[in-house]
Amino acid sequence: MIISSEGLYPFRAFSIPDKFKQKAKDELFETDENRDTAIQRLRELVTDDTDLGCRVTDDFLLKFLRARKFNIPKAFNLVKKHMSFKKKNQDIFTDMDFEVLSKLIKQKVFSFLPYRCKDGSAVFLVHLGRFKEIHILNMSLTFQLAWKLISPFLSEKLKKRMVFHDDYKGLNKYFPTSIIPVELDGELKECDTIPWLKIATRPENLQKLAY
Repeated sequence: MIISSEGLYPFRAFSIPDKFKQKAKDELFETDENRDTAIQRLRELVTDDTDLGCRVTDDFLLKFLRARKFNIPKAFNLVKKHMSFKKKNQDIFTDMDFEVLSKLIKQKVFSFLPYRCKDGSAVFLVHLGRFKEIHILNMSLTFQLAWKLISPFLSEKLKKRMVFHDDYKGLNKYFPTSIIPVELDGELKECDTIPWLKIATRPENLQKLAY
C-alpha cells in the first residue's frame, strides 16, 4: 500500500490500517471477536427467509452489519430493503456496459480520486456541468429559492451532509489540496479511473458487489 507524503491512503487499499480498525470499534462496535458471531446470526436470519434469495457470503453480509452499526435486526431489515429494491429495479443490477462507463470517465463526467481523505473516505467526483441536460419539471425559480422550498422536507441528517461552496477554494476546508484536481484549484495533475473500472467490472468483482 503506497501512502502519500501527507499520510493519505490510496483509493484502492487492500488492507485496513489499525487506526481504522479502532474507528470501526468505536463507531460501529465492530471487533474481531463479535464480527464472526454477528455475520453468522445475520446469515441465519437471511437463510430462514426463503423469499429473499440473496447471497450469504461474509463480505456481502458484513456490508449491512457495518451500515447499521452491528445491530443485527436493523441489518436484516436493510438486507430485505436491498433485495426488494433489486427485484424492482433489475435493469440497474444487470447488463453493466463497460464501454458506456468508460466513455463517461474519459469525458470526466465522474471519477474516483486516487487518494482518500484523512478519515479514510473515498472521494467520488461528479462534474454536473458535463451533463448535457438536467430536467426539473414545473420549476422556474432560482436554485436558492428552490432549496428554501425543499429543505424543510428533508431530514436534519441529510441537510447536514449537504455542503455549499461559493468557490473551489472552499473545498480545501474539507479535502487535502493534494487530492483535489488542478481544475478545481487543487494540486492533483492526473486522475485516471479507467484502470480501476476495468478491475471493478470483472464478473467476479461484480458478484461481490451483489450485481
